[in-house]
Amino acid sequence: MRAFRHRVVAFLPVVVILISAPSAVEAQRPPATGSCLGFVFNPAKDFVQNFNNPCFALPFNTSSGGSNESGDPDADYDDVYYQVIPGYSLIVLGQFPNARFMSATVNDDHLAVTSRLFDYQILPLSPGMVNPFEIGALFQPGSTYGLTVSFGGQLGAVAQGCETSDTTIDQNFLDASQIHSGLTWLGYPNLPPGFPVHETGANAAGSIIIRRYVDISNYPPAVVIVRQLSNGCAINANEAISLNIVSVTQSVTSSWLHQSQIKAHQQFAYTIEPKLCYKKDPQNSLGFFRSSDYIPIDNGGSTVEADVPASSVASLVSGNTFMRVRFVLPTIPDIPCTTGQCTLTGNEDLRYMSIAFLGVHTTTGDVTLGAIDDASFVTDPNGNVTLIVGVGATPPPNATAANGYTYYNLGAAPGYANLSRLDLRNFLPNAAFYCSGANIPFFTMEYNGQGGFMGAYVPTVDFPTASQIPATPAPPVRTDSCTVPPAAPPVDCNAG
Repeated sequence: MRAFRHRVVAFLPVVVILISAPSAVEAQRPPATGSCLGFVFNPAKDFVQNFNNPCFALPFNTSSGGSNESGDPDADYDDVYYQVIPGYSLIVLGQFPNARFMSATVNDDHLAVTSRLFDYQILPLSPGMVNPFEIGALFQPGSTYGLTVSFGGQLGAVAQGCETSDTTIDQNFLDASQIHSGLTWLGYPNLPPGFPVHETGANAAGSIIIRRYVDISNYPPAVVIVRQLSNGCAINANEAISLNIVSVTQSVTSSWLHQSQIKAHQQFAYTIEPKLCYKKDPQNSLGFFRSSDYIPIDNGGSTVEADVPASSVASLVSGNTFMRVRFVLPTIPDIPCTTGQCTLTGNEDLRYMSIAFLGVHTTTGDVTLGAIDDASFVTDPNGNVTLIVGVGATPPPNATAANGYTYYNLGAAPGYANLSRLDLRNFLPNAAFYCSGANIPFFTMEYNGQGGFMGAYVPTVDFPTASQIPATPAPPVRTDSCTVPPAAPPVDCNAG
């Protein structure tokens, strides 16, 4: 947003299909121009068989999460932008990846989530196919899925050759017709004069994002097909683009989106809503907070953030000190694996976690300088991690994997001197695991006077010199405080 990309398997792309309202006979006539030359409609086939081809299926735009955004280098994003046009719906087709995590998210014209399916919630397209994210399921190449993205309205009498009833496309339902619920400032006291009213009701546009984390399958992107509600058939991709129903060239700055509402969300989240504090964590050089409840194109995980003081960055960059990050690693899945013989057990604490290093770019805002994921940490028998971060390729003498340390060379990242923040990302915590970032209320300090919402799983950070790094790691002493209520309520960090 990896070095694992080495396996290529034929895949079913994700397609959005736009459909207008021609008669059943008209819908069966092959398109005459462009990519549809030679297309033959077969009424004996179904929707996927007739329309999952370059004439109708528009491949999503694909990007790496860490390449140009404050994302995670382990993440790949397939996205497409849409406008809500009555009389149509979108069909997304894709192949289940050999990956750690996947989700399908519909964002509205505020870039807020209005509908989402996590990987384990998505039904395979047809009988005999397997969702590899179900407990105990093995990855099966060629297993596909289909999603319906609704703009509202009802599907009419479906023409022969346009049926989806033999698939789960209609059951994997995502609603794009309405603005998100929650995340509103309606009724909030003391808003600045002239602050815009929060838009509610019908949605006008947005994006669809298919996220894949630690994906080793190297499949082509999902595709989108525009479907007509009048007869259930598709319109060709060129027409869908010309009607401005779908686009792979729009972005978060698109005029299709309600940019004033996006700006108001950001202002409300970061300058108006209070950031809540307890007393400072005596063991931590950094103060960790859960992120705001509004994150444009939210990834569905929980993010715990800590600002890094400029003085600490300067000392790190000069080589005088190192950053030491200590925590207990939650248990994680074995998936993905190249053999395809690993499965989710359901006993894992988290589906995925990483620590990302972010910097401030003068024109693009926060960018990810680098990240280290859960599978890369060295642990002791109790799951303790001691991560040493430096700006040289050679670690301090004691900070080796043989001694139980994980070393990360931040100096390999362009712009490393702009380091300003750490992000701890957690995805899909087990219901029985109480110490993830999701345990912290939004925009609230992790340390709460009773030990903290994450207990020993919170990163404990300091900045030792090389001589202060012991021969073997020494984990901090943290209490099991994840379920212990705070001793006192938090206060606005700016109030005192």
